[in-house]
Amino acid sequence: MKFFDVEEAKRLVPALGTAFNQIRGWLERIQQSGHLLKLLAEPAGETIDGDFITRNQQLGAERDGLIAQVRREIAQLEEFGVEVKSLEGLVDFRALRNGRPVFLCWQFGEPTVMYWHELDAGFRGRHPIEDASAFAPSYLS
Repeated sequence: MKFFDVEEAKRLVPALGTAFNQIRGWLERIQQSGHLLKLLAEPAGETIDGDFITRNQQLGAERDGLIAQVRREIAQLEEFGVEVKSLEGLVDFRALRNGRPVFLCWQFGEPTVMYWHELDAGFRGRHPIEDASAFAPSYLS
């Protein structure tokens, strides 16, 4: 299990911002595809490379491809050791605060990692990071 100190978590913010900007765009397209699939009462077809593919099938394939992209991106983020709590861009970093396990917390749109919370507190239990030195790096990570 990886533990982050505050500076290490902050260094990941630019990459997280880029990743979630992309993920949020994909999520919007997934929602649009789902909405269009609901609106299509009668499938209209067109020929592509000699195959007959309905608009529903095209939208479904596009949606499935986007879902796969989101999953791959999340898996890559988790390889860094972060925990993705929301696809909209909420991330926790395991940390040790005064020797106790806690989470450092970042949300899409925040300029840097500025908050922490207890493991069972979640987003609503966030506290400002007042002393970064309280979050010591761990050599067990």
